[in-house]
Amino acid sequence: MKFFQLRAGTLPTLVLAFALGLAANDTGRHAEARAALGRAVRLAPGNYEAWLELARTCLALGDAPGAAAALASAERLPAAADGRAASMRAQLPAGR
Repeated sequence: MKFFQLRAGTLPTLVLAFALGLAANDTGRHAEARAALGRAVRLAPGNYEAWLELARTCLALGDAPGAAAALASAERLPAAADGRAASMRAQLPAGR
């Protein structure tokens, strides 16, 4: 990621990856956000918030299939009972 340079060989922790993703999203750097959030969900596939943020990022990039995949992963988690993933799914283009 260009804006936040990490030392070579350093694997960011979940918290760092998620924070970098949020910061990149909040400043409109969605491609960087997708990379950071992809790391976050690889580090912690059970992290509902990271999946939702990845879906939001994919939507911002116009990547409906990516958003649908992230939401599918989020919806498999117990936290999906809060309805946010279902609400985001309604934002996807028809057929996704």
